[in-house]
Amino acid sequence: MDCSLTVSDALVVAAVTYRGPAAGVGGAFEHLIRWAEVEHVEQWGPLIAVYDDAPEGAVEVRCQAWLPIPPGEADRDPGDPRIRIERIEPRTMAACVHRGFPDEVGRAVERLALWIGDRGLVRSAPLHRQIYHEAPPGEPAEWVVEVQVPVDG
Repeated sequence: MDCSLTVSDALVVAAVTYRGPAAGVGGAFEHLIRWAEVEHVEQWGPLIAVYDDAPEGAVEVRCQAWLPIPPGEADRDPGDPRIRIERIEPRTMAACVHRGFPDEVGRAVERLALWIGDRGLVRSAPLHRQIYHEAPPGEPAEWVVEVQVPVDG
């Protein structure tokens, strides 16, 4: 797995906060996708999950599900109390790409943390992003997920 430093894109996202079993995160994305269809808002990039680092042994995850939307939608009233529209500023990220089963992404996060430490970099926030470049339904072995961790740099 190759890792690198990158600067993330500026984004405007529709966001939903989720807290619960990992298997329920998909429901947050489904909510965003249904909202976008009803509101006629175009998806402007791959779906992104932003996970807070959970303590060892935690039984639930804390994350935000992001649906990138056009920059012109930044001031939109989402009309849904679960959804917020947010501007996301660019930041320096350590990144790597995981190919394969989504339940193995955690190992990619661990490997990226080691890569960060080996280079003397410092995490700037206790979170990581998972960008779902390819997630074909029913084909978990075909998933392509970019893992990003914010670093000072």
